[in-house]
Amino acid sequence: MKNADASSLVFTIRSPPAQAWQLPRNDRLFGSVAGSAALVAAIIYLPLAIAPFLIVESGKGPARFAQRRSQEAEVISARRLRRPTVGGARR
Repeated sequence: MKNADASSLVFTIRSPPAQAWQLPRNDRLFGSVAGSAALVAAIIYLPLAIAPFLIVESGKGPARFAQRRSQEAEVISARRLRRPTVGGARR
């Protein structure tokens, strides 16, 4: 298959032009999403499922780490906004 043929194939396979809520309901997709959500909820919240899946409480450490990283990112972006320009353009 040549490149032109491959690119034309990609651009001819598109989603329908209608909005998702205007299309008929996809029962397989809905069932799959609902089943996945139910499975994850059962694994996390049912006491009988905690042991087989080795679920442990993460504690406050990861949350504190994420909070510190977001604060550092805010400081870095604030510094970038205050950086002086060179030759009239930002670096």
